Amino acid sequence: MVGFIGRETELQMLQRRYDSGKFERVVVYGRRRIGKTALINRFVQDKPAIFYTATENGAERNLKGLSASIARYRNGLNSVGSPVYEDYRDAFEDVFRMAERDRLILVIDEYPYLA
Repeated sequence: MVGFIGRETELQMLQRRYDSGKFERVVVYGRRRIGKTALINRFVQDKPAIFYTATENGAERNLKGLSASIARYRNGLNSVGSPVYEDYRDAFEDVFRMAERDRLILVIDEYPYLA
């Protein structure tokens, strides 16, 4: 991973978890502005991934945003007017079904806003 200085160890750990072939959950946490999102973006850049950044705008808006992120993964970047899931459970169950067929990464950035 030439050009991405100081995060090779973290990238290698993430790659090992990805290569395990098992369900894996990784929590990346730390102070603000230290490069967590950049690290994750770098890791998923060549992998099948759903990436959603939660906002402080409430559960309904986050559910719409997550729904759109899932639709973009499923239908391509030009997915417009995608249906909104009934609730988070439905959204996550759909992602889990997709992950049963193909290796898939789900990233929820700024998770506290979603929770």
